[in-house]
Amino acid sequence: MAINATTIEKAILLLNLTMYVLVAAIGCILINDAIDSGDDIAGGNVGYYHHYPTSRATASICVNLVATMAGVVGVAAALPGLRHVRSWSQGSLQAAGYPGFMAWLLTLLALGLAIREVFLGADVLAVPRALLLGCLSVMQLSYLSSIFST
Repeated sequence: MAINATTIEKAILLLNLTMYVLVAAIGCILINDAIDSGDDIAGGNVGYYHHYPTSRATASICVNLVATMAGVVGVAAALPGLRHVRSWSQGSLQAAGYPGFMAWLLTLLALGLAIREVFLGADVLAVPRALLLGCLSVMQLSYLSSIFST
């Protein structure tokens, strides 16, 4: 059985959808924990270290906010992507490609903030978060390059 391009793109898209749901869920949990611990998210004043490492650093709160936005936009961009893989027309390419591009840009922004957080030494979740966002940005770029190349 030959593997065609739509099969590969469907697999990449489903993997991206799963990873974006994971990023959005983890980001929501960490933002909720930061709010519960008494951190002042808007003012930049970070509260006392309570029970979770993210309550110590403002960089973690920024990464969580941007990563959650990237996750939500990524999930929203994957839905027209599924329709495009099924119909494979020029109109659905534009509907799938440009939201995917915006999700990729937000993922790169979150990755940049996560790498900065690693250099600051903010918390123990900084390195796994940066690795997850790095893998997700590479997978999203591979999905975008595959749908725009065919």
